[in-house]
Amino acid sequence: MNKLSWIVMASLLVLSACGKNASSVSNEAIQTAEEETRWQTLTDDTGRVALVVDKSFTVIPSAEDNGSTTLTAENQNGVLLTVDHVGQLKTEPKQYFEQLTNDVKNHGDNARVGIATENRMNFNVSHTEDTTTFNNSCLATIVEQEIYTVCATGTDIPFEQLDEHLKDVKVQ
Repeated sequence: MNKLSWIVMASLLVLSACGKNASSVSNEAIQTAEEETRWQTLTDDTGRVALVVDKSFTVIPSAEDNGSTTLTAENQNGVLLTVDHVGQLKTEPKQYFEQLTNDVKNHGDNARVGIATENRMNFNVSHTEDTTTFNNSCLATIVEQEIYTVCATGTDIPFEQLDEHLKDVKVQ
């Protein structure tokens, strides 16, 4: 037996001792590689907000450059992701989130507000334009006295599905 055959045999013995066979290891490696290539990180123009989303999202240029939208991306399922730089915090965070809670609750039907932490709060709200209802699942966050909102928006898409796109938001 040559040296390579001994290495292969030793590897198989190690795998066997772990209760794994070569095919299960290769299937696990393939699944891990597929899972890793399924995700991408999108970072807003300020470099402060990053979202980890599946690769079905494509960054699109903003139709209106009003200076506040720092990232826009969409996928083929009709989900639109946006990051907006709202501006500088002018009150204490607690007061800001209390005001935001009131604004969201007064916005209309289907308004839901999550529990605010020291620097972030989730909320859901719907709005109708013409005959189309848009559901918005959003996260408001404060970074170094700057306020950002990250929203997933879609028509005929439940809040719970939109919330999934905001599970991995990082702020710096």
